[in-house]
Formats: sequence, structure tokens, C-alpha cells
Amino acid sequence: MVLRETETEALWKLSSAYEACTLSAHDPVSVSSDINASIGRHTFSHVFYDYTDPGKNGIGIMNQRIREGSSDIQTHLRIHDTLLNNFYSIDEGLKTNNRVKIVEAGTLVFENLKNYGRLVGEHSKRFGERAFLYYPTCLPGHIFFPPGTGVIRGKVFNLEQDAEGLEREIKRGLTLLANFPPCGKELEEIRMYEGHDSGNGILDTSLRGRLELTKLLLERAGFQIAVR
Repeated sequence: MVLRETETEALWKLSSAYEACTLSAHDPVSVSSDINASIGRHTFSHVFYDYTDPGKNGIGIMNQRIREGSSDIQTHLRIHDTLLNNFYSIDEGLKTNNRVKIVEAGTLVFENLKNYGRLVGEHSKRFGERAFLYYPTCLPGHIFFPPGTGVIRGKVFNLEQDAEGLEREIKRGLTLLANFPPCGKELEEIRMYEGHDSGNGILDTSLRGRLELTKLLLERAGFQIAVR
């Protein structure tokens, strides 16, 4: 399968956004680690609250987040649930070579990322140093390699990890989708997530699995989830 450059760029950017959403899905239940080797988020910068030592430190942080930021957590979950459905729609469009559906669902991804960016901005202003939601970013190490295409690219999304970087990614993504070819090679072998997703449980590293794990950890901390 040979992809046109316009197809490759759009699908690469969407898949990069998928990885960024997978990371941000954990934000309500992750806390800063003791490793501060670099500025911003990196591979070892955050851990789940129940990994803190002693564990009561993490529970104390979660109690404060639930007490002060429950509305933001609910909105975070609602937007990520919507993003997950958007990515599922993209996969369905790829599977059936429905390019209109790919463009429509992809556009919704970037529109919902815009909504999430607004949430993070407002949250950061209210909470300052206690803020626990971050602008979506894709950490190094994720590869886009759609089967049979010969394409191998590192995924990149909002390296700056800030509002301006997210805005640039959204504008770029919408432009790429606006130029996505209305016809061409079949795309049924391509997916937003190249790994395995069983469709249930919390062990998968897919967006769905990470979001389910976040919900479970929130419930264990005493949070009542409104989105089900």
C-alpha cells in the first residue's frame, strides 16, 4: 500500500493526537514523582497516586483534588470519553474506507482537543501550582507504522507542552484533514492505535484501557463518576 503524502500526514497527526490523549487521560490520578531531571512532563515525571510512598501522601493529594476540582475531573472524563468515541469512528472509517467519516471524526478530535485546551487553561488559572491537568502532549518513543505502507515515523504532538503548541497542532490537523483525498487506496489495515486493545479491562495501554484505569483509580479514591 502506498499512501499519498497528504494521507500520511493527516493519519500520522491523528495517531499522534491519540497518544497525547492517552497520556492526558491519566492526569486526574497522576502526581509528580521525585525525579525532576527536566522541565515539563517526561517519562518518569509522574506516577499514579497509589504509587507514592507512603501511600497516604497520594490519598491526601486525591482528597484535595476531589474536594476542590471535582467539576474539572468530571469535564476531563467527559471530553476524553468523547475523544475515545471520535477515534473509534476514525477506525471505523479506515476499516470501511469511508473517507468522509475519517475527515468528520478527525475534525471532531481537534474540536474536542480545543475544548480540552480551554478546560486546562481555566483549571491552571484557578489552581496555580496545585493544577493537575496538562495540555496534551505526545512523549518520545511512540512510532507510527501503518502495516504494508513502508511508513515509519515517530509520533509528535505539542512538544512545547503548552497552550500555543496545542493551538498550532489543532490548526495543522484541521488543515491536513481539509486536504485529505476524497478517494484513493483502501485503508482498512490502518488504526489509530497500533497495539492490541482487548476491548475491556484496564490492562491495555490503549486510550480505552488507560481511561478505564483512571476511572477505577478515581473510584478507589472516593470519587463519584457521573459519566458511565
